[in-house]
Amino acid sequence: MRIKYLLIVFIMCSVFFYSFYRLHSVYKINDFVVVNPDRIGFDEIDYQLIAVNILDGYGITTHFNEDETRYKMNVKKSVLVQQSIHLEFFKDRLRKGNNVATWRPPGYPLFVYLIYKFVGVSPLYVKFIQVVLIALAASFMPLIGFLYWGKTGIISGVVASVAFIHFYTPNPTFILSENLYVFLFAVWILLFSIWDKMRRIFITALLGIILGLALLVKGSCIFIAFLFPAYLFFRLKRRESIFKHVFVFVLCVAVMIAPWSIFSSIKTHQLVLLCTQQGHDLLAGNNEESIKTGEYTPSWMIKNPDNLYKRLKEKNFSRIKMLATFLRQYYKNIPQLLVHKLKAGFQRIVFILLAMFSYYAVTFYFKQTHCYRDIQIPIFPLMFFINILLITLILYGMERLVEPFVYSFLIPATYLPFYLLRILINRRGSMGGKTL
Repeated sequence: MRIKYLLIVFIMCSVFFYSFYRLHSVYKINDFVVVNPDRIGFDEIDYQLIAVNILDGYGITTHFNEDETRYKMNVKKSVLVQQSIHLEFFKDRLRKGNNVATWRPPGYPLFVYLIYKFVGVSPLYVKFIQVVLIALAASFMPLIGFLYWGKTGIISGVVASVAFIHFYTPNPTFILSENLYVFLFAVWILLFSIWDKMRRIFITALLGIILGLALLVKGSCIFIAFLFPAYLFFRLKRRESIFKHVFVFVLCVAVMIAPWSIFSSIKTHQLVLLCTQQGHDLLAGNNEESIKTGEYTPSWMIKNPDNLYKRLKEKNFSRIKMLATFLRQYYKNIPQLLVHKLKAGFQRIVFILLAMFSYYAVTFYFKQTHCYRDIQIPIFPLMFFINILLITLILYGMERLVEPFVYSFLIPATYLPFYLLRILINRRGSMGGKTL
C-alpha cells in the first residue's frame, strides 16, 4: 500500500517537473508587462495598475501615477489613450481620481499585489509563480484519475496532463487571471474527487471556500455555486445530511465574496455581486455586430454610430432594458446569434468534448446493462460544461473564456480509450473463461 502511494507521488512530481520545464522553455519570462499597442487588451493593464496602486497606497484604482516607469509596461499612457480613444469607459479608467475599480473582481490584483509586497514591482516573479501554479495543476491530474479509476486512471491522468501542458494552458507570461483561475479549479476538482469518496462536511466547506476564491478571481464559474448543491441532492441520501452540506457550502461561498460585494455596492451605490462589468459584457455580446460572429464585440460603439444601444442610452434606459429591447427587435436573429456564440467558444475543443461525451455515453450504456456498475463516474466535468455553456449563451463566445474549463474536460476525455481497452480485454477474457 505504501509503495503504491509513493509511486503516485513520484509520478506527480515527475509531471510537475516536466510541466515546469516545458512551460519555462516555451514561454519567455521577462520583467515587464507586454502590451500590444495595436490590439489593446484592458485586463492586463488594469491588473497591473491596480496591483501597483494598492502597493503605493492609492487603493483599488487604475490611474497612472506621475512615474509611469514604475508600472513596468512596454507602452506609455499616451499610447494607451490614443489606441483606445473609441472606448470612452477605458479613458475614464486612466484618469486620476478616487474611483474604485469595481469593474474587476479583486482576487487576481490582490494576488499580484501580495507578490509585489514581498519582492517589489517585478512582473518576472508573478510570471514565474504562475508557471509553478500551472505545473502544479497539471501534476494533480494523475491523482484525480487514480481517485476515480485506479491504476489506469493514473496513466490517463498523465496523458491528460501532457495534453493540457502542450495545448491548453493559459499563457503564464501574461499578467492575466486565467493562470490563478486554472490552479484554483485544479484544487477544487481534486477536493471534489476526494469528497466523492469521503463526503465529509469539512471538505464541503473547503469546496465552498475555494469556489469563493475562484469567483473573486473571475466570475465565469458562478453557476457552479448552484450546480454543486443540486449534485448534493442527487448524491446524498439522508435529507438532514443534504441540507447540512448545502448550508455549509453556500455559507462558505457567501463568506468569501460578501466583503467585496458589500464594499463595491457601497462605493457604486448599486447592488454588486462580483464586479460591475457584467452589464457591459451583456451588451458587448448581444448587439447588431455580435449577431454576425457571436464574439465579444464592443466595436459596435464605433462601427455603427447610430446603433440601438446608443439611442436607448440617450433615453436613460437601464442595461437590462436595453438588452430586452435588443432581443425583442432582433428575435429572428437569436438562433443565429446563439449558434455563432457556440462556434466562437467551443470550436477549438470539439474533439475533446466528443471524447468526453463518448465516455459518458459508453459508461451509461454499460451501467444500464449491469456491466461495470462499480465504475465511478466523475460529475465535475459535466458541471463545468453546463456552467461555461450557460455563460457562453448569455454573454459571448470566446476561447479565452472557455480555456480554463478544458482542464476538467481532459480528464474523462483521455480516459475513454483506456476504458474501451479495459472493456475489450475483459470481454475477450470472459470468452476464454476468465476476466480481468
